[in-house]
Amino acid sequence: MKKTNTGFSLIFGLIIIILVSTMSLFLLSFIIPYAQNVKWLENSTKAFYLANSAVEQALWYMKQNNLWDEDTKVFSGDSDYSYDIDANGTLIPDVDEWDSPFDNDWNTIAYGKPLQLLVWKGMIQDGWSNMRFNFRVPDFDEDGNFSDQQVEGDATTTILTRQLSSTSNTLFPENLTDFITTTDINGGIFTLNARGGLELDGTSRVFSSFYLNNCTGLLDDCILRISPLANMFMEGTKPIPFLEYQIDTGWDSIPTRFTNITIAGKSYGFQKNFTVRVPQLTTDQAFDFTVFQ
Repeated sequence: MKKTNTGFSLIFGLIIIILVSTMSLFLLSFIIPYAQNVKWLENSTKAFYLANSAVEQALWYMKQNNLWDEDTKVFSGDSDYSYDIDANGTLIPDVDEWDSPFDNDWNTIAYGKPLQLLVWKGMIQDGWSNMRFNFRVPDFDEDGNFSDQQVEGDATTTILTRQLSSTSNTLFPENLTDFITTTDINGGIFTLNARGGLELDGTSRVFSSFYLNNCTGLLDDCILRISPLANMFMEGTKPIPFLEYQIDTGWDSIPTRFTNITIAGKSYGFQKNFTVRVPQLTTDQAFDFTVFQ
């Protein structure tokens, strides 16, 4: 009788073990994928925070140097971050910097919203002869025809003013032809290199000459500022809220309107990518002065 009970106990124990093992395997089939998902979530989150670390490191680099200095950091392992700082270009606006609602290759300039460029340390090497400006009236009727989109006025009507300022001097237009006129706006591409102007002490100076004498030193931060003089009209009565512009430097790279930081973080197969845009110069519309970010 004792042997029979012992044998039955062994058989019952084996059955229990088999059932428990089967249930464990069944439960593991659910737990393992869940645990895997948790690990994937962990790596995805880690990649996100590594990408944000890249932003901080890139901004720190810019703080220690200049907004227009460029730098690149590449991945160095399976869990790391990278960044690429793009701050200069030969075309204004640069890619993704446009703000015209009518053409995504053009920026806008309006009363209270001037155009400003940072041009320092002799960045423009050829005396500005290749620095080409193009202003136009937007295609408001969106018919693709710009011949009927003209600024009203005679050939010498002043539309935009400009000034080139260094840390110690400024060049203003001297004569009507030194301003940006209806001829410039309606006629297409023009340059500033031969335009005249007056310095703060009243000395007459050609634009390119002023630049070469005042904007080439290590401490000479020069800003070119172009802004509308007054309200603009088309066909006499139709107000023009803003103009569109493009600038081609020819071959010299200058600081673009924004510093674009392309950043990424990765962690064991997961990667997060972002682009951060840091303005290099802004203009306070209320007080109309330049602010270095």
